[in-house]
Amino acid sequence: MKNKSFDILEKFYKSLILGENFLNLPENRLSLYQTLVFNNIEDTCSKAFPITKKILKENWGSLIRDFLKNHKFFSPYLWEVPKDFISYLENKGFFKDKRFLYELMVYEWVEMEVFNEDLPVNQRQLNWYEKYKISNTAKLLNFKYPVHKISKIGIEQIEKHEGSYFLIIYQNPENYEVEYLEITSFLYEVLSSLDDTLFKNTSKICDKYGVSFEEIAPQLEEFFKLLIKNKIIV
Repeated sequence: MKNKSFDILEKFYKSLILGENFLNLPENRLSLYQTLVFNNIEDTCSKAFPITKKILKENWGSLIRDFLKNHKFFSPYLWEVPKDFISYLENKGFFKDKRFLYELMVYEWVEMEVFNEDLPVNQRQLNWYEKYKISNTAKLLNFKYPVHKISKIGIEQIEKHEGSYFLIIYQNPENYEVEYLEITSFLYEVLSSLDDTLFKNTSKICDKYGVSFEEIAPQLEEFFKLLIKNKIIV
């Protein structure tokens, strides 16, 4: 049996989202509440997806309204709405003929997610025989399109550059700006399997690629020192 207060809250929500005045609120007040809800959601998504919004242009507002009307919000946190927006569009099949747009939205969301994390306090040193993990202020991404370079390549040309792109998105500990490193598939696999000591993980991937660990150890050492310095691995 439904709680009475919950029933009222549900009717209030439906009034705002569906536009049907279940609680018989004054029309001017209902309109104000609807505008406030839309503006909050739209503003949050606009901040998360500035480039996507420019690409979608006049379709942006209608997509937000459709999202508000048909999506079931399970989280009370406003900052999680953009992630839900991506999932909603994905489930709707919106990205079927524009896969690069999905990857662009993921990239923009990850930038926001990484920026909002607190940098680790401790500073590690490189030791091949210790374990490391990816920091909360860094994410590994594997894309088919170079969405991280979309401002240089251009929207019209982006699909012509389909391939494999491996990225580290991270918060720079010196200026707190979100930046990226483009890495090889080899390094991506090493960082994706940090379940043992750095030496064992790296040696395993070297064997897979038919590469001598001893030959590339100096370059790997510089790379891992860079990751530790930027608190990408901790």
